[in-house]
Amino acid sequence: EICDLFLWETISFSFNEGDPDPEVFPRELLKSKVSLSTEMLVIEAARRTDEWERIKDVIPSFSDVYRPLKPAEELQGMGETVRITYESVNGLNNVEDILEQTRLDRYSVLQALAAMKREGCIASLTGDELVDLVKNGKIKDLNRKKDILIRAVRLGIEDPEGYLLLAEVFEELENTKECADTYVAYAEFSGERGDTEKAEYGFKMAVDVDPTHIEAYEGLGELYLSKGNKSEAAALYVRAANRLSEGNDWKKAKEFWEKVLSIEEENIDARVGLGKYYETEGDPSQANIEFGQAAEMMLEKGMKE
Repeated sequence: EICDLFLWETISFSFNEGDPDPEVFPRELLKSKVSLSTEMLVIEAARRTDEWERIKDVIPSFSDVYRPLKPAEELQGMGETVRITYESVNGLNNVEDILEQTRLDRYSVLQALAAMKREGCIASLTGDELVDLVKNGKIKDLNRKKDILIRAVRLGIEDPEGYLLLAEVFEELENTKECADTYVAYAEFSGERGDTEKAEYGFKMAVDVDPTHIEAYEGLGELYLSKGNKSEAAALYVRAANRLSEGNDWKKAKEFWEKVLSIEEENIDARVGLGKYYETEGDPSQANIEFGQAAEMMLEKGMKE
């Protein structure tokens, strides 16, 4: 509908002077004579824009899934659009699916959904109920799973498996960063609930997926330190620093080497790493200090080449 154009939040367009391009517009359409009142269009669009804001308060996301709460017979007095829309409300379809299946204009369908929700005829699934749809194999398409699980997390979930399912979907879609971020979210979610075993698993998976994921290294290192595993934390930070330096992120690598030294003052790898950092920064004197300290440690430990 023309009025739907007024609801678009972003748009790119160009103005072409002259007659419509026959390669874009069908001949039959160009031959038809349609007269529209610009004034009436603007008035109707303004009305719909106001109504759209009220609809969004009731139907906040096109990713939400709704289930029916009443028999279809009880909705007979609400109009034909409501009847058709209600047929697509089945506890599996999200709003986008309903809009596609009804084949009615989007504005009218959204109005119908909002009216039904206000009247208690439909209810949106909770975050955990959305996770259950994926867990129980009700959703097959990968992108659909992704949208459902992202919405579930945003709504709030109690079942941490939702994060794992989402991470697996991102991995299948080869979205490395999103996959690692989701494992970190799973780890943090589990850690907040005192489940350090799951938190450790989440951080480790994030590092495996993305060996340069800083938040994963930091989270796992803090977890090791909280358990008193200083040597594991130091080794992890060295690993992180080495990965970052390989990617030429020397400043962040320096932070990790300094973390190592705050745990183990005589860590040779950290001293050598800092020496390399100062070399890249054009500070040979400080680099020599770090290399010299590393050499002294090697001699003390009988590691002379």
